[in-house]
Amino acid sequence: MLGDSLHYDKHTGLAEAFGNIFYRDTVNRNILLGEYGFYNELTGEAMATGRALAKDFSQSQTDTLFVHADTLRVHSFNLDTDSAYRMLHGYYHVRAYRSDVQAVSDSLMAHSQLKTLTLFKDPIVWEGAHQILGEEITAYLNDSTIDSVYVDRQALLVEQLDTVLYNQVGGRQMRAYYRGKQMHENVVDGNGMVVYYPYEKDSTILYHIYMQTPRIQIIYNEEGKLDSLRTPEHDGLMYPIGMAPAQHTRLHNFEWFDYIRPRDKYDLFEWRPKRSGSELKWVPRREAPLQYLKKEDSTPTSE
Repeated sequence: MLGDSLHYDKHTGLAEAFGNIFYRDTVNRNILLGEYGFYNELTGEAMATGRALAKDFSQSQTDTLFVHADTLRVHSFNLDTDSAYRMLHGYYHVRAYRSDVQAVSDSLMAHSQLKTLTLFKDPIVWEGAHQILGEEITAYLNDSTIDSVYVDRQALLVEQLDTVLYNQVGGRQMRAYYRGKQMHENVVDGNGMVVYYPYEKDSTILYHIYMQTPRIQIIYNEEGKLDSLRTPEHDGLMYPIGMAPAQHTRLHNFEWFDYIRPRDKYDLFEWRPKRSGSELKWVPRREAPLQYLKKEDSTPTSE
């Protein structure tokens, strides 16, 4: 650990750094930066605040994942064993950048053993021309690419075709699968809704489809463009381009958040919130009812 000033207690294993801190984990291939931080060599716990930035290059030899948050914490498990792993927690104002994927959210948890990255509270993930949002998003990572993305509740996938037309797929839950760096398949379960602009053979768009269905399977071509839709049963309408009513060209939670998207690793420290009114609508989670044993009345009665 480096910094403008340092304090180290060998009895507790705690090292504190103040000003321009630099902490490097050579085993797990990550770096932690900030204005204040500490590292406990006995527990493997580290923390950084003040322009905190984590650099993770454990998943790729050529590409680094940059993560910024108000506070970043690293927790270590099974230290000094072959099964050691780390968990990174970030909160609040999380912004992340890698050349192939970008994300923003309120908070984040990354698990090095499970190779997962979970975003909480109004998260958004971008990959190329695709934007994914929902109440909670978990990305499963391969060594250098995304394996799949799971979206729970108020899921929406948007594919930008141009500055006016957007393919949109929404539903309760969404599972997107990748081949290499391209999205290959997307499955939506529950309350599925689609706005789809199919290309003709000459790459023109003549009409668009609006559809409601309980389940959707979407297949993408080798270029990552939406190729076909498969549904068990559906209510759908087809409109000549430009003739559909407004409510059938935009799903209810549609928004293109390009103004929030991190542009590069230097753009992570400027928090840009969603415009007022474009936040996800809060939906209360249902919980199982608590069970109580009936209490016997112990009040004495008079005879």
